[in-house]
Amino acid sequence: MKRYRYRKIKPEDMMAMKKLRGDDLFYREIAEIFNVTKNTIIYHLSPREKEFRIKSANKSTNKMTKKQKEEKIRKAAPRMKKYIIERYQNDEEFRRRFLDNVLRSQKRIRNQRKKQGLCPECGKKRQNKDFIFCEKCREVCRKKYQELIKYKEKYLRKNE
Repeated sequence: MKRYRYRKIKPEDMMAMKKLRGDDLFYREIAEIFNVTKNTIIYHLSPREKEFRIKSANKSTNKMTKKQKEEKIRKAAPRMKKYIIERYQNDEEFRRRFLDNVLRSQKRIRNQRKKQGLCPECGKKRQNKDFIFCEKCREVCRKKYQELIKYKEKYLRKNE
């Protein structure tokens, strides 16, 4: 495959390209003469193509401020919330993926907090460095764990 170097097209080259195109040369042939890609020739010789690419570039690099992004999200939130709730209630596969994503993100947040020396549950600074959780969260986690064990035992009894 031929390598092309990146360079700016000079006004004199542009005039020559237009003349060659007027002489019914193909874009590919003009590109070979000037050692650039065919798309470069199309871009410079086709005004509509140039406008389209500039508009596309502006759309993709939308310069929204942080406030504007937050405002856009805030406006869309009620619709998204309604949509998610509806899908969650009606679609089993969506529910499973949604819960997987929630658990994955919670795990990631907990790991980040552990690395920073914070309580993984609430994010507060730990008083005692020997324990992973702060005192308040240790109690809550203990209760949750006991409830989980009870639930598992109850579930196992049902299935037997």
